[in-house]
Amino acid sequence: MIIDGLPSITHVVLIQVFAFLLSGLSPEARGELVWETKEVFRKASPFDKEVAASFPFRNTGTEPITIKSVRSACGCMVPKIRNMVIHPGETGEITAVFALEHRIGKQKRPIAVEFADPARSRIGLYLHVDIPEVIKPSASFLRWVREEALAPKKLSVSVHEEYPIQALNAFSKDKRLDIKVSRDGAQGLYAVEVLPRAEGQPIAAVVTLESTLPGDLRKRRDFYVWVE
Repeated sequence: MIIDGLPSITHVVLIQVFAFLLSGLSPEARGELVWETKEVFRKASPFDKEVAASFPFRNTGTEPITIKSVRSACGCMVPKIRNMVIHPGETGEITAVFALEHRIGKQKRPIAVEFADPARSRIGLYLHVDIPEVIKPSASFLRWVREEALAPKKLSVSVHEEYPIQALNAFSKDKRLDIKVSRDGAQGLYAVEVLPRAEGQPIAAVVTLESTLPGDLRKRRDFYVWVE
């Protein structure tokens, strides 16, 4: 019953009860994606150019869900989804391909999944990839302090026992550095010797170590040279 344009007490109570029931609905009743996993772990080989992963899901609710976008912050990984609208009971997956390039060690790459419904929170999926270090320098830099004589300095380079290399080369864009590579005598070790040829000139340079594996596969690591 409406009095003077205002809803009756019964009408107000019914509205409040209905709102309460709606708020109490489980996510599954509205539509919810249930993921098999939100994190995928992969172990790569030096011969892998890329690593692929899949994140399967199912809509366990009673309403369709629309995915607005799937994005990665890194250009090295491309996530894709075939169907952006997932109807109740349907399954799907987000796939991702991660380009390894010259990356090494433990890598973690996120994928942001955003929904068309602003009430749904954005979720994160994660791809973890462990990339072996084929070559590993004993130091991250060589340094000559001010007024130090510019004598040669060395560092050693170890090789992963599972992935023996055919050759090791070292080079820099800074031509004021003389760089030599030799076998260090010990099994699987190399020595890299650096001699700055710029008396009285400061140097901040990158030296790249490039290993050659079977099939002419190249893997790189950098170290730094500082001359004050």
